[in-house]
Amino acid sequence: MAESYILEPSVHLIVDEAENSDQPGTILYVTSGSPGIELRDGRLIAALAALPAGVLTEAGARDAWRSAGFDDIIDELWGYLRENSIIIERPEIWHEKSPYHRFSADHPFLDMAQSDARSVDTRIMDRYLADGDYPAVFLDMESEVSFPLERVEDLEYPQIRSDPNQQISLIYGGTFGLRRHLAAYHDPEYDYTQMELIFKHVPSGGSRHPTEAFVVVRRSAMIGTGVYHFSVRTNGLRLLNGLDESILTKIGLELPEADPAHSEDHVVIFVSAVHRAMWRYRDPRSFRALLVDIGHLEGQLAALATYCGWAYGAHTYYDTGEFAELIGLPRDRYPALAVGTLRR
Repeated sequence: MAESYILEPSVHLIVDEAENSDQPGTILYVTSGSPGIELRDGRLIAALAALPAGVLTEAGARDAWRSAGFDDIIDELWGYLRENSIIIERPEIWHEKSPYHRFSADHPFLDMAQSDARSVDTRIMDRYLADGDYPAVFLDMESEVSFPLERVEDLEYPQIRSDPNQQISLIYGGTFGLRRHLAAYHDPEYDYTQMELIFKHVPSGGSRHPTEAFVVVRRSAMIGTGVYHFSVRTNGLRLLNGLDESILTKIGLELPEADPAHSEDHVVIFVSAVHRAMWRYRDPRSFRALLVDIGHLEGQLAALATYCGWAYGAHTYYDTGEFAELIGLPRDRYPALAVGTLRR
């Protein structure tokens, strides 16, 4: 039986368009693990792209390369990729999700238990700040109308179970609301610089808190209809001027008319401020932090909704970038990565 192989799961391709590159405008680098392998041969990159997905054999790889026109370098390709562990033997225990875990396992997180970790972290932050400004921890949208919410800490049981105003404060505030704001400071004794951070009711990896909440109110006994942003800074829903529920159709979300049987009908749009995570981690794998953050928030919102007698259900088909443009934000920095309906 032929031995089976896989492409090393931590291999990822990086686009380099630097003017001093040998082939500017093409994919030139392959990195695997840490510190990684740098390849500048365009044909080698093309040969990797020609490999079939999933498990492969040496014969299968050679056939793929032959079909792609690499007959003259097939032996060199196989030898190089095996020698540098870019093509590896298939592990005995293998699952379709194994590449994700292998890809995530070698991220070079800083071990804060080390005695010099604080100084090392400060030097890293200094370098990042030299490259660009620290992302704002609050998103402030222009608005003239606000629906203030009660702070979660001030809500009272059992009034929550019967008061819709307290319920909406718990659902939105308990999911997206602020618990603590930590200003930036420098500790000269330990040579440590702490960047500005916020802490919310739902923890976030590295306190990045990339998720922003927007609410399209279709029907409500408490709030006027329209498109709102949950302001973390003010703990309220702020109405965005000139927008209404037609924005849902524009992002490809086709919903029936709001049912009069529901006193509250809201569509919650989870938007990720991707630069907050990318600024800190500088790695494509930061994308997983966005998804984990949204998953936790959706779970929290659904749980609080159930507790209050509301219901939340997710939607799956919509345009992830269009919403940002419609509300005046850059689509590459604020994609909508989850959408759901909240009803009472």
